[in-house]
Amino acid sequence: MVTAGEITTAQLERALVTIAELALENEAYLPIFERLNNELSAMHAKRDLLAQARRIVDANRPAITSDSLEPEMQ
Repeated sequence: MVTAGEITTAQLERALVTIAELALENEAYLPIFERLNNELSAMHAKRDLLAQARRIVDANRPAITSDSLEPEMQ
C-alpha cells in the first residue's frame, strides 16, 4: 500500500526515463540519474525479498485441518 508522499515504482521509472533523456543532453544530470537508478534498484530488491519471504512462509505453513483444531488427548 502506498501512503501519501510515498513514491511508487511506476513514478520512479517514469522519472528515470525523463532524467535519462536529460542526462544524454547534459551530463550535469548524471548524479540525479544515478540516485534514481539506485532508488529503483533498492525498491526492486525489497520487493523481491518480500516475495521470497512470502514463498518461504507459504511453503512452511501447516495446512489447517480438523485434526489440528482438536485438542490433544493424553
